[in-house]
Amino acid sequence: MGDFCRRRAAACLIRDLGGARQPEAMKNFLGFVAFILFAQGIGGILYEITDGWFRWSAVVHRIPFLDGYEIYVCVLLLALGLAVGAASDSVKRKE
Repeated sequence: MGDFCRRRAAACLIRDLGGARQPEAMKNFLGFVAFILFAQGIGGILYEITDGWFRWSAVVHRIPFLDGYEIYVCVLLLALGLAVGAASDSVKRKE
């Protein structure tokens, strides 16, 4: 009985991945990635401006090989977040 349930779950998963829900899932995933990139860019810029008040949101400042380039990387993350957000809006729903 357990083997039948596993095969049935795998068949449903394959059907869902290839079905009409795929563009919606891709749009949600890209929106999440855009939010993370945008938040890290803003958090890093705020960290630089306020001299360390926003430590919780600045992952860029914990990477040692980026010393001296933090503000540039944060601006790049901000721009990438906007670009990925625009790309997620352009994903069309499959009819």
